[in-house]
Parts: sequence; structure tokens; C-alpha cells
Amino acid sequence: MWATAHRLLLLLSLAGVFTIIWLLKLRKRLKAKAWVVLLISVLHVVYGVFCVRIFAAIEGHPEAMSLYGAVFFMPIGYFVGAKIFKRPLSDVFDIFSICLIATLLLARINCLFAGCCKGRLISEGSALCWPTREIEIVYYIAFMAYFIPKVVKGKTHGEVYPLYLLSYGSLRFILEFFRESSYGKTIDWSHLWSLISIAAGLSVYVTLKHWKGKKSRNSGK
Repeated sequence: MWATAHRLLLLLSLAGVFTIIWLLKLRKRLKAKAWVVLLISVLHVVYGVFCVRIFAAIEGHPEAMSLYGAVFFMPIGYFVGAKIFKRPLSDVFDIFSICLIATLLLARINCLFAGCCKGRLISEGSALCWPTREIEIVYYIAFMAYFIPKVVKGKTHGEVYPLYLLSYGSLRFILEFFRESSYGKTIDWSHLWSLISIAAGLSVYVTLKHWKGKKSRNSGK
């Protein structure tokens, strides 16, 4: 069937639709016109595919996709865009991090249908695998459910992305021990990326807290 053959395209299109709706809801904070939102949403999906392909090539798998490519590379685009169009970094990162996570959620759902990135068998002779993909999907949904209302209400101040790096890196580091692709390996590429994600997330989060505390002290003088 056409839908089966083009499943990834459909899911990426759904990610684009989510991005459009989300950015339209918050376009006043981004000071963006509707047609700009549509253009950015399309570019966001295209750039995401480019990032995961390039990162997979770096890992030595040019025909595959590596989600860490989107995790590490897409925020570079957010930073450059914020600087060029002179938008607050905290708003840009908080808003677009939700778009990033929604896209990764749908990409991981595609893994369920494609049968890739699955967990190892729980035990020899068992037909059950560790639910690594399912756990990751639940994580994405829970993260979005918690932070979307906060971002909409303006209760976040740049911490969404670093907290995502920190929590996702921690989760992936653990899950990699139960992935089929990591069988027989002491450590896999994804373990390394997870550690980098944890370190980067913690570093940025602590820096943000330091700046926020310093700003509060200065305003109180």
C-alpha cells in the first residue's frame, strides 16, 4: 500500500503540521508572520532529516538515520536564526525545542513500524524484547505534556532544551544497554553521545541558573 511504502514521509508531514500549529500559536512571541511560520515549518522538517542523515554518516552508517543528529545539530539552526533575526534566545529555544521533540517522537514511532532500533530479547528462548523504543516514546510524550503548558504560559526561561539534553541523554544511556544493536558491546556510539548530551545539558542548565540568580541579585540592589 502507498501509506506503508511512504510511512516515514507521512510521519514527517505530521511533524510539519504539528510545527505549523505550534508556531502559529506562539508566533506573536516570535514576531513572525503566518507565511514565515509556514516556511520555517517546512525548513524545520527538511533540516531535521539532513541532520540525522549527516550524523549517521559520521557514525559510519550513511544509509541510516541517527536521532542524535537532530538533538545536537538542529539547535545550531535555532541559535543562528535567533541571532540573525534578533529574537530572544530563551524564547526561540523553548519554543523550537518542543518542535524538535515532537519530530523525534514521530521518528521513533516510525521505528516501531519499520522494526528497527528494537530492544534485545529479554532472555534466551523468549519472544519478548526489552521495550526500548516504547519507553522512549512514553518519555517524549511525558516531556511534552509537562513543558507545553509551561511554554505557552511563558513560565520557561531557556531551560527546556538543556533539561531535554540532560534527561534524554540519561535515559538513552541506560536504554542502550538493552538495545539489540549494542549486544556484545561494552559501549556503543550512542553511549558516548548520551554522555555528551548529559554533560552539555547540565552545563547549560547550571549556567542559566547562574545568570538568572545574578540577574535577580542585581535587580534587587
